Amino acid sequence: MAKHKTLLEKALLVIEALVSDDLTQDLEFAVAMHPDKTPLIKDEDAKIFNNKLTAIYCISHGVNPGSCYSVHADWRADLEKRYRKLKRVGAFRVTVK
Repeated sequence: MAKHKTLLEKALLVIEALVSDDLTQDLEFAVAMHPDKTPLIKDEDAKIFNNKLTAIYCISHGVNPGSCYSVHADWRADLEKRYRKLKRVGAFRVTVK
């Protein structure tokens, strides 16, 4: 029988999915290769990154018992929803052993 993922495990998988697309990796590469230059980001990409950072903040803050855990049940519910959606589309099929 498969072990159920903990909320923290789900959070890490969802965050990994959020930062593993080509757009984010291209920005990461640009920053890593030229740390002394600020990369140019198009407005539409800036909105995407803003949404990703907001989602990452809500996920990490919502599952961290040391923060405002007791008042963020809605953020944890959103995490569960995101996790189920990403699992349904096969985002977690690649595993590292």
